[in-house]
Amino acid sequence: MPHHRSQTRRRVTAAGIALLALGAVYGVGFASSGSAAWVVRGSGSSAEVTAGTAVDLSIGSATAATGLYPDGSKAVTFTVHNPNPFPVTIGSATVDSIAVSGGKTPSACTTADIAGLSGAMDPAAAGTTIDAGGDSPAFTVTVSMSAASDDACQGVVATPSVSVQAQAS
Repeated sequence: MPHHRSQTRRRVTAAGIALLALGAVYGVGFASSGSAAWVVRGSGSSAEVTAGTAVDLSIGSATAATGLYPDGSKAVTFTVHNPNPFPVTIGSATVDSIAVSGGKTPSACTTADIAGLSGAMDPAAAGTTIDAGGDSPAFTVTVSMSAASDDACQGVVATPSVSVQAQAS
């Protein structure tokens, strides 16, 4: 049996040396791989974004109304065009003034004779969203002539000036 023990001891020792040798080879291999891999990092900014500039909305596609008479009113429809590359929502729309031209004596027919009714802007305008590059649905402005209008107002053309304010939506 003593002989058998020495053979077993040799085998265990040989196996241990082989494992150590393998570990050393693989350990060196991993160490070599680890030391050959480079760590690369970067930071900073190399791109810029410039904000665009909003373009004013335009009033268009107005339809004329004829037959305005004393103590009467007529509706004029118009649309709003959004030339911006983003949608907008109308916050307010108002009639700033009404220009009077033509007729018998336009200078004698004043804006006191012809006016936009109080709240004359179509209430549907506020809150309407207009797509980028799109047009609104038709809105209405009501124009009226007072019962006391001068005879000089016959045949005049009343042109309402509309202002619309909107914000990006």
